[in-house]
Amino acid sequence: MKKIFSAIMIAAAAMLGATSCSTETNESAGGTAVQDMAGKWDVVIDVMEVDENGDTIHYGDYYNYGTLSFFTYNTNDNSSDFIYVDDLGKFWTVKAKVGCDLSNLTFFADNADNLYASEEEPETCKVSGRVMPGAATNLHGKPNDSIYVDFEFSLDPGVIYRYAGQRYTGFYE
Repeated sequence: MKKIFSAIMIAAAAMLGATSCSTETNESAGGTAVQDMAGKWDVVIDVMEVDENGDTIHYGDYYNYGTLSFFTYNTNDNSSDFIYVDDLGKFWTVKAKVGCDLSNLTFFADNADNLYASEEEPETCKVSGRVMPGAATNLHGKPNDSIYVDFEFSLDPGVIYRYAGQRYTGFYE
């Protein structure tokens, strides 16, 4: 009886093993509709203000935050017309759904809701930005994608916060 049970178990394991392995298919994982614009970015935040004469006063990295992570990614419905911009609360705590133009790799909004803002103190922002393929050079001398995003927040009108940098490579540089 013990031998019959062992034989049945071995046969069952062999059949399970044979059916659980599938051959490779021609299916690809694919990407998102905005994959050329999406990613994790290493950015520095510069503060700028336009004075009464229309001249830009550039304060640089005014708050001395140094390099921060910033994210751009697709919407839940994988639309090619919208993208999220998100600092995950690292600086201003901003997340906004903005329009995008894949042909120019630009994104924009005149009055986007800051999705991290509270209901008690809602906030909107004006957003304009662009992804520039190969426009940056990493420390190893290789081309890398570059980004800039300008925010003007309703809670701080007249001040522009520019998030600018390059795509995160995963290497410590």
